[in-house]
Amino acid sequence: MWVLRNPAPEHPVRTERVPEAPPTQTGPESSDWRDVVRALVVVAAVVVSLAAGPAVADLSPDQQKLVDRYAKTLERSRDVTERRDAARSLGRIKAPEAVGPLTAALADSDASVRRQAADSLWRVGEVAAPAVDALRAVLDDPSPGVRVRAAAALEGLGVPEIELVEARIAGLEAEQLRDRILAARDLVGFVPGRPVAQVTELSGPLTARNTADQPNNIVPQQRQWRHALKEGKTLYTFPPHSVNVLRFQ
Repeated sequence: MWVLRNPAPEHPVRTERVPEAPPTQTGPESSDWRDVVRALVVVAAVVVSLAAGPAVADLSPDQQKLVDRYAKTLERSRDVTERRDAARSLGRIKAPEAVGPLTAALADSDASVRRQAADSLWRVGEVAAPAVDALRAVLDDPSPGVRVRAAAALEGLGVPEIELVEARIAGLEAEQLRDRILAARDLVGFVPGRPVAQVTELSGPLTARNTADQPNNIVPQQRQWRHALKEGKTLYTFPPHSVNVLRFQ
């Protein structure tokens, strides 16, 4: 009979011929039972092989051609939509060969392409490790959407969450709702590592003005505040007519 050996999505199914025992028919239905047993052996071989997980394989020639084509599009196309789609497609391939072109795309002139490149690096998983430095660099990107996607990728690569908080706070102001939701989700449960927060405060009377003669009527004030954050809650009193930035670390 024929038995499947090590089937995996990436490779053709291989079969082997297994010697059969001499037929010993004891009744009119014995041959039917032998067929059932053979079928069960085949199924068992498939189940055991699938349980071991798919083998890691190199890109097929066709997949490599796709990577090369998308990389060329990212590098040379003047069409933003084409570059963005190429970055998305490279993320779906999920291969180490896609990381280089996606890393380079983090420096694209268009924010939507940079965002998609960061998102794709997040989705390819651990193979994106060579892109850590480039992802860190775009945590200060002018686009909040880029920052929040880069933060997601970096967290998946083992970067401490405390390094990603500012990017995620910026992500709350992202243009796309999905980015704002992602930023808010990732900020839930954040616990500051320091007992004090840095406060930047700009306040003064509504009539106060900075002039050439008096340029310091209203200036930012820096101070520290012991937040006593517990179970995600704390209390801070904002002075009237003020703008405040609270930085937790």
